[in-house]
Formats: sequence, structure tokens, C-alpha cells
Amino acid sequence: PGIAEIIQDKVDGYLFQPGNFSSFKSKLECIESQKKEVSEVAKRGVKRAKECFNTDKATKGYLDVVKSYL
Repeated sequence: PGIAEIIQDKVDGYLFQPGNFSSFKSKLECIESQKKEVSEVAKRGVKRAKECFNTDKATKGYLDVVKSYL
């Protein structure tokens, strides 16, 4: 999946249009002006990353698939 499928803008991260400096600048200004919200977004982002990229969970999933073919 791409970044836009993993990150939800202003929920668990921040998105801007790739290659669009104006979009990037606007997002940075938004982040600078909403520091309390940014802290909460960061916490949710860390939680989501741990959920989505958990190696134990991924390994178990792969093993379950392999076992289903045995």
C-alpha cells in the first residue's frame, strides 16, 4: 500500500501532494499552528504504525497461510 492508504490526514499523520511545494508548506504551517493537535496525531500515528507493522503479527499471518497448505 501507498502512504495515502496507510495514513489518514490529520488523524494519524499528515499528507500533502507529492512534488507540490505549496501543499507541503501549507501542511507545515497547519502543523505549526496546531501543536496540541499535532501531539495527539503523533500518538495515534505511533499506535497505528505498531498495529500495521507488527512483525509478530505478520509472521503469524504468514505461518497460518503456510500451515493451511500442509
